Amino acid sequence: MLDTVFLTQREKAVLKRIPKGTKDKITRKELSKLFNASERTVKDIIYHLRKKGIPVMANRENGHGYWLPTTRKELHEGLSPYKKQVEEELNILNAMTHSSLDYEKLLEDEQMEEVEK
Repeated sequence: MLDTVFLTQREKAVLKRIPKGTKDKITRKELSKLFNASERTVKDIIYHLRKKGIPVMANRENGHGYWLPTTRKELHEGLSPYKKQVEEELNILNAMTHSSLDYEKLLEDEQMEEVEK
């Protein structure tokens, strides 16, 4: 699949700076300083790399930063937080899709409770 992927020079440069394996990571802030670019620009570059099938992982917990998996195990571990996020978003979408448009009644009931206090 990656045989047909075209990377811009900037994407290649950023990709080369992302460490391989879970031990080392590089933050968005560090990448933005390296490339004299905004953090938003770096975020967009990472987004486009991912969209092209390059598995740039990110730790959101201990030791924030981007990294590239070197094994299938690392890939699956790195994808786990994204899968959870997608599940949460789908739950929200489902709740909103099946919601009632009578939410104004909720506000009325709340106002009544506040008046009673």
